[in-house]
Amino acid sequence: MASDDLCYTTASEALAKFKSGDLSPVDLMSAVIARSEAVNPAVNAYTYTFYERALEQAKEAEALYASGAETRSLEGIPIVIKDFHPVKGEITTFGSRMFENHVPEHSAPTVARLLEAGAIMHARTTTPEMAHAPHCRSDLWGNTRNPWNLDYGPGGSSGGAAAAVAAGMTTIADGTDDTVVEALRDLAHWLYRQLRDAYEAETSDCAFDEAIAVNEWTFKANGERFG
Repeated sequence: MASDDLCYTTASEALAKFKSGDLSPVDLMSAVIARSEAVNPAVNAYTYTFYERALEQAKEAEALYASGAETRSLEGIPIVIKDFHPVKGEITTFGSRMFENHVPEHSAPTVARLLEAGAIMHARTTTPEMAHAPHCRSDLWGNTRNPWNLDYGPGGSSGGAAAAVAAGMTTIADGTDDTVVEALRDLAHWLYRQLRDAYEAETSDCAFDEAIAVNEWTFKANGERFG
């Protein structure tokens, strides 16, 4: 399987292949890291990255699958965590210069549960300041771009998460949603609109498939991928 295809493997597909031995957590993590390094300079979806540590954790997951030991529900799955949710011992900025050196002592419960389930964090994703905007721009991190059309944004406030998944930079991502910003719902709409417009310009038979699992978006159109 080509590395770009690996980047768009869903979490459920990856877990099944980990268990059957058809795919290694190391291969998947290596693919999304390579994709991130190639794409993120244009998209600007990340604040911090943890590639070396993530690869080491992927090797540990690989050894568990190879040994036949019991594995957790997300063992070895690459994940990016919004830089709004505290992660113990890691700088969490909330997209604000006020917190650019803030290191929380505890992880958010949702983050803790995802990591305890075996997901491997390889990056933090951008957010507008205090996650309080329907776009994804901050003075601290700049503009995050829509991977389907770099002249536009991906929406917000979980714009970095959406852009990363849509661009194949991760398998799953976490995000936030509320009645003010409607972050997750706006993201699907903004990214779909750009994807639809791009393919309707080339074909009248535009196919769009949105799959969601643990805040996971996989965007497909006529078998094509971003980039």
